[in-house]
Amino acid sequence: SVYAGQSFSHGIASSQRVSLTTDDAKALEQDATTLSAVIPELSGNQQIEYGSSNINTNVNGTVPAYVPANNYKIEYGRMYTEGEEQARSRVAVLGSAVPDMLGANAAAMIGTEVNIRGIPFEVVGVLAEKGSTSSFSNPDEQVLIPLETAQYRISGTDRVRSITVQVGHPDSMTIAMMQIEQILRREHAIRPGADNDFNIRDRSEFLSTFEETTKTFTFLLGGIAAVSLLVGGIGIMRNRHHEHHAGVGDRKDAGNWREKGPGCHPQECSVAVPGGSARALPHGWHSGDHRWHRWSGSAVPTRQLEHIRFDQRRTDSCAVQCGCRSILWTLAGAQSVAT
Repeated sequence: SVYAGQSFSHGIASSQRVSLTTDDAKALEQDATTLSAVIPELSGNQQIEYGSSNINTNVNGTVPAYVPANNYKIEYGRMYTEGEEQARSRVAVLGSAVPDMLGANAAAMIGTEVNIRGIPFEVVGVLAEKGSTSSFSNPDEQVLIPLETAQYRISGTDRVRSITVQVGHPDSMTIAMMQIEQILRREHAIRPGADNDFNIRDRSEFLSTFEETTKTFTFLLGGIAAVSLLVGGIGIMRNRHHEHHAGVGDRKDAGNWREKGPGCHPQECSVAVPGGSARALPHGWHSGDHRWHRWSGSAVPTRQLEHIRFDQRRTDSCAVQCGCRSILWTLAGAQSVAT
């Protein structure tokens, strides 16, 4: 993409920015042999009205080649034509999110009119959803109109904000950038040795940086998930350790259970005896049976041992589930970011 830069006078940067023109785009299209598409754009936020609804969103004046060059697809209707662009027709193609923003059905909007800056435009198409690639803008919320319509009916200027170019072959990227620089320096009458008054940005470098950032972020989230599982495991071990020692102390008072009998409250008896319950339970569990069993010389009710065993398993299971859910949610978030 080519963007306007600063102008220089006697080596000093001026506060005024040099504007790109449609003539620059035409020169690139005619003279650059490595470019397969040249798309000038003039974009800016405008007020859009539809019935009783109105929104303020990005309106992008551009040529029909914008859609295939940026890998868009038409969901409903069609893209405006070169003839409509040259005739400065008042037609518009909406981003996939715009109908929802206006509270309307996308398919039903084809053939209706929306007002852009108070000027009626016929909706001829709606783009398929593309998804946001950054936190600064969402391409699904834009409205496309013919470039010359945007210049002479909306903005009142023959300038463009940027020129997007598509290189025919990835191996020709370096040559293409050299050709762009050479042609634009000639069009802007820049003297040898002087700085460029425009900026050229390679989107492939941006995408490479974005992929590296996404990969790093994914590894970071994976590390957080691993720590979460580790903390959950430590919690299980500490819980078992605590229950074991609590069970040893409470067994000294096991004789009190004999006094309280079978009617004692479960919360008063729910002490964990890991391993002990496994050895005591095989001696028998019978419906309605409140017989006493011996474990390490202490009397423990059989029903209570089963309650202890179930409570311990439930505690461990909950801890494991929390750790696993933490990993799943973290990895799902990482996958969403990568997508």
